[in-house]
Amino acid sequence: MELINDQGELFGHINVVDALVVLFVVTAIIAGITLAGVFEPTPEPTVRYATVDFGSQEPYIATLVDEGDAMSVGNRNLTVEDVHYAPRANGNAIVYARLKVPGRGGETGTEGQLFEYEEEPLRTGDSIGLDTAEYTLSGTVIELDSQGKQLNV
Repeated sequence: MELINDQGELFGHINVVDALVVLFVVTAIIAGITLAGVFEPTPEPTVRYATVDFGSQEPYIATLVDEGDAMSVGNRNLTVEDVHYAPRANGNAIVYARLKVPGRGGETGTEGQLFEYEEEPLRTGDSIGLDTAEYTLSGTVIELDSQGKQLNV
């Protein structure tokens, strides 16, 4: 049996041009799936602890922030693990809080996959909001660790 016979058929059954078209289509599908990342693994759920600087707050707001405060809005879940107040001369207080942040992904700052919160990378210097029934605050992440519920003050 010849590889290609006198009629241009591969193994005597399939037209060579048809075989090339099928091969091209299959290759294009495989390349498309690979480039689209369909086979990328979903990162495992992980928890990080973020130290957040909520800045200078009025005393009545600062005293509302307490350990155990939780925010749960859609897929946004944060829990206050520790709080520190730094009094200011004007009567306000700078509020620092250690937040438990659930998300997905690897270690922050490594060359691998970054830790994601709300499907976006969360890094030192990023803004994060805390919205409870009693108050709404927005602050800056100044530290992000895989462990340690207590503030390092």
